[in-house]
Amino acid sequence: MALLIGVLLLAGCGSAADEDQAVGGEVPAEQEGESAEGPTEDQAIITTARAAMEVSDAADAVDEVVSQVESYDGVVESRRESAGDDGGAGDAALTLRVPAESLGDLLDGLDEVGEVVERTETSRDVTGAAEDLDARIGASETSVERLLEIMEEAETSEDLLEAETTLSERQSELEALQAERSALDDRIEMSTLELEISGEPLGGVEAGGFLGGLESGWRGLTEGANWLLVVAGAMLPALLVLAPPVALCVLLVRRSLRRRRTRRVRGGAAD
Repeated sequence: MALLIGVLLLAGCGSAADEDQAVGGEVPAEQEGESAEGPTEDQAIITTARAAMEVSDAADAVDEVVSQVESYDGVVESRRESAGDDGGAGDAALTLRVPAESLGDLLDGLDEVGEVVERTETSRDVTGAAEDLDARIGASETSVERLLEIMEEAETSEDLLEAETTLSERQSELEALQAERSALDDRIEMSTLELEISGEPLGGVEAGGFLGGLESGWRGLTEGANWLLVVAGAMLPALLVLAPPVALCVLLVRRSLRRRRTRRVRGGAAD
């Protein structure tokens, strides 16, 4: 009986150990399956920005902004500057290209150059367009490779000429798609900033107060003098034409008056 009980106990312990081992082997497999994550795909984003700022001197501000852009390995795509009138500070317009990751730093750095009065930033997801271009490029490359194989296997000159014509068309399409993809990559990697810089007049005075009134009075005086000069210039040709006849009439009238006076004097003397 004791031997039988011992055999039963050993059999029970062995089956329990097998169950524990089986359960222990399944759990890591389930946990490994739950923790597995699929690969993530990066999005293709095109970021553009626009900013407007006011400065005391537009030329100095342009130099500072261009220096910042070059420090971020960016480029100036277009640049327009104009000098101010009557002692003004001028204005400028810049189109800047900087790496996408540096656009935020460049926008923040504008506060050190002048007063930013407007700032907008726009992002556009072009992942779908990039994937579509990649698919079309892959299909074109496959078509070109297939046409090359057909040319190698062509048995007649007609088949070879037809394959060459089709190959030329496919290669042109492939090059156009590759150029479009390259341009899209450039817009993704390099963000664009349209910057307007306007300068305030140097030494300007406020509209109110004594200085403002003095400035308004001087402006009115110069405008009145300019108006008189315009009128005189417009009348000068007419005066040149009318002056000889008028002078002749005046001379004749004066002679007539002298004759009348002479006659009166002679008549009085005779009396």
